[in-house]
Amino acid sequence: MKSARRVAALFAAITLVGVGGLAHAGQTQAMQSGQADGQQRLAQVPVETYHYGMKLDIARVLSISDTSQVCAVVPSVMHYEDSKGELRALEYLIHGGGCSDN
Repeated sequence: MKSARRVAALFAAITLVGVGGLAHAGQTQAMQSGQADGQQRLAQVPVETYHYGMKLDIARVLSISDTSQVCAVVPSVMHYEDSKGELRALEYLIHGGGCSDN
């Protein structure tokens, strides 16, 4: 009787893992599709250039250019939502993080 219960429990666990894996795969695919749509939307947002003293209304940062491999002052673009939920893009200068003391 104990072995039948163990087999049933094992079967149930395998089934749950399989279903969970399928659900995760579907979610990952949906996220990737959503990211592609989001990147296309961000690409259409006009980029404003930052100047000192500029008033900013940043409610949520969506993306920032990767400057981790550059060892220089380079332009970076930040995409964000303002407090009204509107998409915005801001270009500013930043010192890249790719410098090494080695």
